Amino acid sequence: MTPHITEESFGNFILDDLPAQMGYSVLRDPEINPCEPATERSSFAQPLLPSCLKTALYKLNPGIPREELL
Repeated sequence: MTPHITEESFGNFILDDLPAQMGYSVLRDPEINPCEPATERSSFAQPLLPSCLKTALYKLNPGIPREELL
């Protein structure tokens, strides 16, 4: 019997399961919405979150001094 795939199950796989399998985490609207007080970005036009970018740069380039990465 062929498994039944729904739009919802496919969406859940793409947004939750696949990134988790690849070592990523998905941030939801309250965490990145510029209207929220704790967010890092000032508008929807800002595609990157500064602290996430810095963390990734440090992790991917451990041999480079931090002050040279930014």
